[in-house]
Amino acid sequence: MLSQIPITLFCIHGNHEMRPTRVVQVDEWGGRTTKKAYRLKDWHGGRVYVESAFPSILFARDGEVYDLDGIETLVIGGAYSPDKPMRLARGWPWFPDEQPDGRIRKRVEKAIEKRQGKVDALLTHTIPARYIPHLHLRPWPGVDQSTEYWLDRVEDSLQYKKWYAGHFHVDVTIGKLEIMMDHVEPFIGK
Repeated sequence: MLSQIPITLFCIHGNHEMRPTRVVQVDEWGGRTTKKAYRLKDWHGGRVYVESAFPSILFARDGEVYDLDGIETLVIGGAYSPDKPMRLARGWPWFPDEQPDGRIRKRVEKAIEKRQGKVDALLTHTIPARYIPHLHLRPWPGVDQSTEYWLDRVEDSLQYKKWYAGHFHVDVTIGKLEIMMDHVEPFIGK
């Protein structure tokens, strides 16, 4: 079980999962309650979501900047599910708030403004549209890329050393952007 591994897992929200703010507790008889499963707590200069039953599994809050061993790191989760029609047809879960909404986008933009457009690194689920690795992807008709186009503008407002993401399930480096699937590397140095 993940909670028994003696490390802290720092998770970024993706697109095939419920946001921590919407997860509710289940009572001992399997019924849902209205009590939220996750609470916010301070962690490395930002706020994270944590569930008391699993204190070593942390979910980043979109728009927070964390001090990860001296590396100021902005986190932005979420993306569109290109397989949404298939998921719905098969009765698989799909979450309408999988992409960052206006409130989250404002939090991100305020964090960037507060730091005068400078962070060391970004951890995001998806990437700016200009970097989408079309050669590595099969075409998905009707994909909403509004988050990726917004990330184009986010990148234009930033100075950074490295950007890490994973949504596209490939290992590709494009300039300072690292899309990671199987590839593992040390986090940028100070």
